[in-house]
Amino acid sequence: MKLASIIAILLIIFGLFGLVSGHISFTTKEEVAHIGPIVATEDKTHVISVPQVAGLVAVVGGIILLVATSRRT
Repeated sequence: MKLASIIAILLIIFGLFGLVSGHISFTTKEEVAHIGPIVATEDKTHVISVPQVAGLVAVVGGIILLVATSRRT
């Protein structure tokens, strides 16, 4: 499989994920207090919104790239 085809398939997968999910969330640990040997941490959840337009552009771009690479061979 050619590199362009792999990139096209990944674009389609990530674009569909962005359209279905709408956001990416992850959790980090943040140090709240540090008193001697005792450390208090807090879990913070961060959310990154993925615009639906970006997901749509990724899907369409992946399809165009996949069709373009299949026509060359």
